[in-house]
Amino acid sequence: MEALAELGKFQTPAEANDVNDANETDRLISTLSAINKTAEFADEAQKKKLLSDPFVKEAMQKAIDKAAEYEVEGKWLEAYTNCYGWLMAIDPVNEGYSDYGQQLLDKATIAMAFEDSPCETSTERFQGVKKELFVSAINFLNTHYVNIINYNDLATEAIQRCKSKQQ
Repeated sequence: MEALAELGKFQTPAEANDVNDANETDRLISTLSAINKTAEFADEAQKKKLLSDPFVKEAMQKAIDKAAEYEVEGKWLEAYTNCYGWLMAIDPVNEGYSDYGQQLLDKATIAMAFEDSPCETSTERFQGVKKELFVSAINFLNTHYVNIINYNDLATEAIQRCKSKQQ
């Protein structure tokens, strides 16, 4: 009941002077948090009813739209943490949310690998990476990894990551 009451607070329209982008994003995150808290305490029938509620559907669509805005700006981590992370928590059985959330995390990881850090530049990070290092890694996997590695899958994933970096 407390979670429903908290969710109800977000169903009232935002005040006119409180609609700038930062406040709108904060309100969306707070709304998604309240929906998630409500879903955590719901049984399956209540959760199904919650997910079909027009207000909840609208909030989840706003999260998808906001994630798309972040993605256009190259802010994949923000798209994940502020939007898809919540969508996945609210509806964990929705594979679309989890698959897209994973893609956002992959893109964020790749982007961070090419950014400078206080400890090293991206150029310094990749200096010394040579073909021999790759061969050594493959040999290590062949001799020490418990499961048999499907190198076709490994190569396909590597190509997908390269394509993600280009986008």
